[in-house]
Amino acid sequence: MGATGHDEVSHATWRRTIAGTLGAMALLAAGACSSGGDDDEATGDDEVAGVPLEPNAQAPASDLEAVTGHVEGLLAGYEDAVNAIVLDQQVALDESSPEVEAYRDLFEPDSEVAAEALHGWRANAQVGVEYRPVEDEPHPIRSWLDGDIEVVSDDEVRFPTCDEHHMEAYDGEGELVEEILVEGQSGEGVAVRVDGRWYLRDLELSADGAPCAGADDGGDPQGDDDSGDTGGTDETDETEGP
Repeated sequence: MGATGHDEVSHATWRRTIAGTLGAMALLAAGACSSGGDDDEATGDDEVAGVPLEPNAQAPASDLEAVTGHVEGLLAGYEDAVNAIVLDQQVALDESSPEVEAYRDLFEPDSEVAAEALHGWRANAQVGVEYRPVEDEPHPIRSWLDGDIEVVSDDEVRFPTCDEHHMEAYDGEGELVEEILVEGQSGEGVAVRVDGRWYLRDLELSADGAPCAGADDGGDPQGDDDSGDTGGTDETDETEGP
């Protein structure tokens, strides 16, 4: 969005920091991630095929049920972390803020994807760009697992995702610049296991705006999607952020 006058980070790029991509409300508390087994105190699985794992280690992809739970936990944490930053991008200016650390912790160590998303949010904060949720949609960003996980190796999986974005972008003068509405758009994520723990590596929305696989079933498995949308992005021009 040239009207905002800051570094341009495409909306697709923002979303792709899925292992940590993004920011809009909902701090990824360690607890949110722990539901998928991603914090240090509650991340361990006991054994795989009867073979004990190292303390606090998470199961490899050969244990599909366990890795599915970890991926779901990462996506829940991602949604929370991105929402937390997106609704208050000023927190991105502090590298040690709980919101930034929570987001970064979702991604593999030294993730360029996470760094790129955080750079976009910092640029927005420096020029006063804000994202605000649209009416009746308190969470600007929603993302969930939308199908079966593909096992690449014991330490890498790919998985389909479904995203919804409901927010408005305002420039430093408080003028509405863009309404960002993504309804049930498909995407793909990659998770990797590093030193016995699963992290996000990448998250991308489909380039053609294809609808989610579960769109015909009502979309969001949480049952909060009452739009019945089967299409992709309504308005997704270049915009900074996630």
